[in-house]
Amino acid sequence: GYFMIYFIHNKWLMIIPFCLIGISYLVINTQPFSLLTEALNGQHEGSYLGLFNCSICLPQICASVASFWLFPLMGGSINAGNVPSRWDFSRLRRYQRKICSFKI
Repeated sequence: GYFMIYFIHNKWLMIIPFCLIGISYLVINTQPFSLLTEALNGQHEGSYLGLFNCSICLPQICASVASFWLFPLMGGSINAGNVPSRWDFSRLRRYQRKICSFKI
């Protein structure tokens, strides 16, 4: 699918690679759940699936919460109407030095 995007320049033919990418994305997301349910014996299956789901969702939630802190450090938010032309990485480096200077 990704290989076809480079060679196709018609917007209607682009549906084909995006369908292929979508199918592979579906398989990537559902395969771990099917492997886990096959490995379980049926006892406490809901608990194990819930823990597995939390292990997938918690990093995504943490990343979205961290974006509220990271985007202002880089000079603004990122959306379609307000893409900063130059991110202020010097401010980000200052905060990085402060965080990394803690000694345990």
